[in-house]
Amino acid sequence: MAVRRVGFLLAGAFAAGLLARDAGADDNAENIRSAAKAFDEGRRLFLENKFEPAAVQFENAFVDAPRAEALRNAIRARKSARQYARAATLAQLALDQYASDAPTVQLANEVLAEANGKAHAVILACDPKCAVAADGRAVSLVDSRTQRVFLDPGPHNLAVSFGARTRQIKIDAKAGGKTEFFVKPPEVVPAIAPEVDPPTHRKPLGPLVFVTLAGLTAVGGGATVVSGLDAKNNPGADAVRRDCAGLGDSCPTYQRGLNAQLRTNILLGATAGLAVVTAVVGVFFTEWSSPPARQKAGATLSPFGLSGMF
Repeated sequence: MAVRRVGFLLAGAFAAGLLARDAGADDNAENIRSAAKAFDEGRRLFLENKFEPAAVQFENAFVDAPRAEALRNAIRARKSARQYARAATLAQLALDQYASDAPTVQLANEVLAEANGKAHAVILACDPKCAVAADGRAVSLVDSRTQRVFLDPGPHNLAVSFGARTRQIKIDAKAGGKTEFFVKPPEVVPAIAPEVDPPTHRKPLGPLVFVTLAGLTAVGGGATVVSGLDAKNNPGADAVRRDCAGLGDSCPTYQRGLNAQLRTNILLGATAGLAVVTAVVGVFFTEWSSPPARQKAGATLSPFGLSGMF
């Protein structure tokens, strides 16, 4: 064990130096510094037998500046932590990324052979490239059209992310099991646009105006009836004949009856005119129906990020 740890430390020190010296075109200075810092922290944690946090640091170093050395040490740390599914996932990534690197291939094959009967293999063919998370934690370190990940036995919720779109898949993992999928991003569901009423020619007046006019018409009709009865009985035909015999049209009783009749005719004409206006308003100018309720706008999918890592 001591010899193996010495070899591990030497390899780690060499890898840290390699990260500092051989930065590729896609690496910037900040990423290199961050990767070197994470790598050194991972070595320290590994020597303290803190294998899982050590693995996290090596994975962070790989994400910041991808190098075979960082990935190999992450695999070793996961294996030492007995996290065989995660170790196998990293081993498969190592084979895909560094197939011509002999030490990496040897280690990856050893880990995959050991995990073969302990973990469940999931192979996802994605179009376009995708990233994978299991139970809310990222399992893929790089986006790819083919993702090969391993899960511990038991039920799992996979989230396959295509940028802002995510497809959910349930997996019942079994030791030594295997599942293959072809996955495409879910269709984009457009937000429901507010429903716009078609243009209509709504009438300018509400029912209250018609009701008011109808009430006035009824009052006018009642006043006309009362006035007509009053004109008939006050003074009345008998009183006119009695009081106005030989006096002609100038007789006061006759004039009083004539005025009562004129008043009744005026009320009758006004009531009839008001009835016509009420009918016209009710038919042509009153909006009897209420405007339809409008549908409210809807909404959608939350993007899936890869900020969380094992």
